[in-house]
Amino acid sequence: MMATYIIRVQGHLSDSYSVWLDPLTIRREPSGETTLVGELVDQGALFGILLKIRDLGLSLLEVEEVKIVPDLEAHDMSQQPQQQAYGSAAGRYFDTHQRETIEAAMARIIPTDDQPGAREAGTIEFLDRYLSGLDYIYAKPDGSGFEKLEGKRAAAWQQRIEILREKYVRGITELNRRSQAQFSANFVQITTDQQDQILADTERSAQDAKAALEQTPATANSTSVEPALQQTSAEVQLDFFQLLVLHTRQGFYADPIYGGNKNQVGWRLIGFDGPDSLAETHAGRYTTLPYFATEQRAWGKEIQHGD
Repeated sequence: MMATYIIRVQGHLSDSYSVWLDPLTIRREPSGETTLVGELVDQGALFGILLKIRDLGLSLLEVEEVKIVPDLEAHDMSQQPQQQAYGSAAGRYFDTHQRETIEAAMARIIPTDDQPGAREAGTIEFLDRYLSGLDYIYAKPDGSGFEKLEGKRAAAWQQRIEILREKYVRGITELNRRSQAQFSANFVQITTDQQDQILADTERSAQDAKAALEQTPATANSTSVEPALQQTSAEVQLDFFQLLVLHTRQGFYADPIYGGNKNQVGWRLIGFDGPDSLAETHAGRYTTLPYFATEQRAWGKEIQHGD
């Protein structure tokens, strides 16, 4: 989630460091220290800054997150357009290049072999619809469509979606930057082995950044806190690679009404005989009880026992 950070380092930094430490503002203090101040989109961005500080040989003194509570009253989404301005169509957020890039990356998370993978399951469709706005958040229990979000609930979800969008846009840029640097081509243009290498490097960088943060003294509102990733991470707190893995899995196994798991390929792969639609479950014609009961009993017997 977007947050403002104050980072203190030893010594006075020249303005030339701003190239490395963008988007933070450099302030030279009378105490002989330098304060770096600015908004960062997520912890992944914070990790990146901390890695740069380490690589530049700077002495890190303190990291402080300035907590700001958003005013949801000032962003009543019932009065705002719910489709993002530059979406290509209803149910779409990514442009063609972005969509192809993420689809290729998902195909390496769950690759196609003798069994269907992320491409066959349509995991990109799941994610693209999710990021498109507020129209595909909660499916109605009877499978007839999706709930309409309004007011503060809509505002909170819109804020969440915007954070995720930003993470993906930056993540795609980073995949292409790494691919160009190593193989002189964008991510979608390199081989699958090369794509695996780029994704592995991306994951490794996130892990290194996490380790750097855990070794950094951190304060929130001047109170010492534990490293953030020791806490349970919400979706918006995950870095790009973790989000990519999460959404690939969700798109592979979620109910097909959300756009992925086409032809129930994810369910079939794990031996789950799911319902034809949510309406089947809503009407009581389908139950998952046999998959959770200690004894595999016929559904008909369960009904009889209930009577």
